Order: sequence, then structure tokens, then C-alpha cells
Amino acid sequence: MYHENKAFRIKFKMRVTKHYTRIDMSTEMKRLRVILKGTFGAGYRPYVRKHALTMGLKGFVAPTPTGEMEIIAEGPESTLQKFLEEVVKKPPEGVKIEDIQYEFSEATGKYKTFRPDRLEERD
Repeated sequence: MYHENKAFRIKFKMRVTKHYTRIDMSTEMKRLRVILKGTFGAGYRPYVRKHALTMGLKGFVAPTPTGEMEIIAEGPESTLQKFLEEVVKKPPEGVKIEDIQYEFSEATGKYKTFRPDRLEERD
């Protein structure tokens, strides 16, 4: 029984990780901060996280106390531009974005993965 479970875990891990993008660390890393105003469904944060992980980005997406959505992502600037295009300018059905504010700055390097909350990544 143990060998079957181990084989399943190995297969599952390979299936999940093969879609992730590796980032060339010689590229200058940037930080993207996005504040969105609008109406967001329950699936928006997982949608953003899926795209970020697929593109190899690190950071978080979380609602602010004022009801806005905040996204912090770190990675190569060209990848961040594509990410912004996907998750903000082409949102999933049911999401209505009324206002977008974003800025690029130097990456901090403090994020280990991309989370759907701020737990340890709080600024």
C-alpha cells in the first residue's frame, strides 16, 4: 500500500509542477503593486494566484480593510507586464474592476511563493 501512495505522490507532484515557469535570476527583478476597486467574486484570488504561480511570480493577493483588492507580485518586469494584462485587464467573468492603480519598484525578495492572503508577507 505504501508504494502505491508514494507512486501517486510522485506522479501528482510531476503533474502539478510541470506547468510552472522557471525564472532566469540574472534578469533584474521588479515589484508590482496593484490596487483594484470593484466587485470581486470568491474565485478572483485563486484566479490571480494560479496565474502568478504559472508565471513563476512571488507575492500575494488579498483584500484591503477598505474593500479594495491588493496584489503584490515580484519577478522580471516583462513577466509582471504579462501578469498585469492577464489578471487585471482580462478578469474572469463576474469580476467588475472599476479602477486600477499600479506601480513598479525594486523587488524586496521577501516572498517565498504567491499566497492568496497576507499572513507573513504583510508590509
